[in-house]
Amino acid sequence: MELLLNFYVCVGLCAVGSAFIVLLPTVGQTVSCVWAVVFAEQGVAKIRGTRSDSDQDDHSSDLSPTPSA
Repeated sequence: MELLLNFYVCVGLCAVGSAFIVLLPTVGQTVSCVWAVVFAEQGVAKIRGTRSDSDQDDHSSDLSPTPSA
């Protein structure tokens, strides 16, 4: 039982260490790359005079059902 517990502790410590050392820095890089791509696409759309693909339609005003009295 103690051998199994030691195995789980070692594997858990390796998992936490790899999460903080390897994965945490890549989250910031991924978010900054997505941010740069979105704003670059919006800038190109503005230069071309077209609608940006990242714009979202507002469907909240006209499609809401009217309550029946």
